Formats: sequence, structure tokens, C-alpha cells
Amino acid sequence: MKNKIKWAILGAFCSLTIASAQSSLMVNDVRMLALKADSLLEKSIMLGDHVGISGGIYGDGQVLWANGAGWSDREAGTPMTTNSVLRIASITKSMTAVGIMQLAEKGMIDLDEPIQAYVPQFPIKPEGTITVRHLLTHTSGIRHYQGTRDGFSRRQYPDLPAALKRFQDRDLAGEPGKVYQYSTYGYVLLGAILEKVSGMTYEHYMQKHIWGPAGMLSTSVEHKDDQVDHKSRLYRISKKRKLKKDLNTNLSMKIPGGGVQSTAEDLLHFGEALMAGKLLKPETLNLMLTDPGIRKEGNPYGMGWFLYSTAPGNRIIGHSGSQAGASSQLLILLDKKAVVTCLSNTRGGWNDLFDLTWRLAGLF
Repeated sequence: MKNKIKWAILGAFCSLTIASAQSSLMVNDVRMLALKADSLLEKSIMLGDHVGISGGIYGDGQVLWANGAGWSDREAGTPMTTNSVLRIASITKSMTAVGIMQLAEKGMIDLDEPIQAYVPQFPIKPEGTITVRHLLTHTSGIRHYQGTRDGFSRRQYPDLPAALKRFQDRDLAGEPGKVYQYSTYGYVLLGAILEKVSGMTYEHYMQKHIWGPAGMLSTSVEHKDDQVDHKSRLYRISKKRKLKKDLNTNLSMKIPGGGVQSTAEDLLHFGEALMAGKLLKPETLNLMLTDPGIRKEGNPYGMGWFLYSTAPGNRIIGHSGSQAGASSQLLILLDKKAVVTCLSNTRGGWNDLFDLTWRLAGLF
């Protein structure tokens, strides 16, 4: 039922035009937008799928609204706020893709080069040649997790080359370039390529070339047991709809595909920097938004971005995420120059978070 609601909301929103935005709830009234957004946030908490949610809306060249609801640490009675740091899960992939495209702009990476040109230790596959472009579009054939346990690791991997060994000898799901197979591991491989080409660690590169230029002051790679100010606890919703503590998993096996922590406001800054050309040239961003034309369920996937709407004047891209202690959603409304995001500290609440984020986008 939730999936039907989700796609109904998406379809309704994508039918809007720029002209309709002029008669929306927020015209010349940021205060009303904030009241409506606060109400939507509180209603999501009351539904019982989340312990805490932080969200924000950017538009008209400024952060129009940002707030939190529920608890960052339920046991300690710490409320969720705009300063709360949460796992962003697979939204990390969009940042990794931007980093790869920055290197491509500089001529340091050829998107159509076999990946062994950059990571020669990765085995050549009998199913076919994998290119950087294939990794970006999830068409490499590299499989996603093999069961739930594969995605919930407690092992500490010292670096990305070590993390590659977790999956590099597995067979592919099909011929590269011919099949869509969403894969966090494919983005781990992209992170290894980024490190090899740039000569920096993934975290150092992101800080210098993406997080820093975008003004993302509270964004970092999550390191096991590090003490981070305002870090949220991890929760999940059980099959019986009980909110419980979640596993404190180790993300070192998938840093470029889902190992970053951030705040809602930082994600707004990321979207703004991308639209403003602070991170990529406009033509490079447009290249990332090209539909590879591979048949798949749901929205098309470009290079690091879901293409939620490709309608002229109403282009919308973004990414979602789910992992232990986290559900996340980021939307970038390219033609309206707006960004909307919601982060939850609760695994299993993504459907509701998806709906919430689109409802917030409908206020702008």
C-alpha cells in the first residue's frame, strides 16, 4: 500500500509546472512554509516509523527551513535538531560520482576505459569488460549484497583495496552495459579508482574537493567508535512495528557507497553547490543526468543520481538510502533551484521518509 502511495505522490508532484509553483503554499511566505513543514515532520514521527528525523528545504538562494523532530538519542532524551549528525547511507554514492566526474573533467579518468587501467588488481571478468561508466550507472554487472548479512558487517577493513577483496571474485549478474544491477560494491570500486587517480584517500579528496567547497562543515566518513559531536544513535523498526536499537555496524567495507555521515543542512549545501557550478561544469552535470537506456523497474538511474523527473522545466534528481540506523532521501529540483532532504536515524522507515520528502517538496 505504501508503495502505491509513494508512486502516486511522485506522479502528482512531477505533473506540476513552474507556473503552478507560483500558487503553492510558500509564495512570499517562508513562515507559512516552515509551519507546514514542521507539521509534516511531526506527523511522520507520530506515525511511529522513526525515532527521529531531521529535514530541510533550500530555495530562493537560501535555506528556507530546517528542523528536527523526535529523538537523536531516545534513551538520553536528546532531541533531534538541525545539528544532529546522521548516517546518509546511499546518498554517499552521489558524492562519489561527483568526485569521479571532477577527475573526468580534468582528463584524469576516461569513463569508457576498462577499470583495470586504474585498479589492475581487480580481476578481468569472463562476462565482459567493465568500464568506469558502467560502475557509475550500475550497469557493470557487479552484484549488490548477497543476503542481509552481507550488508551488515562488523569487520574493520583497513583501506578500500582490502574492501575490494570482499566481492572482487564473485561472478557478475550479466554482461556489463547490458543489465542494470544496483550495487553498493560497484561504488566501492569507484572509490578505489578515485583514490588511485587522485593520490588521496577518499575522505581527504571529498573534504578538499566536495565537502569543503560546498560548505559542508559537519560531513565526514564514519569511523568505527569515533566520538562525533551531535551524532545520533542508531535505531530500527521491527516487523511488529516496535522501535528498537539497531546494530552498530562497521561501514569500512562500503565507505564510497554508503559510509558518510552528515546533517540535513549540509546536504542542502551539497545540492546548492552542485546547481551553482561550484563542483562541476554544467555540461558535466548534464552528462550525469543522461538515461543509459537500460531497462529497469522504477526511475531511470544516470551517473550517481536517480532521475525522478526529466520533464522540461521540472527536472528532478536525487538519491535515497537505507542501512543500519538510517533512512535518507535527497531531492534536487534543478529548474526550481531548490533542494529538499530528510534524514532519519531509523532503518525500515524509508517508505514514509520518501513520502515525507516529496510532500515537503510540494510546499515549494
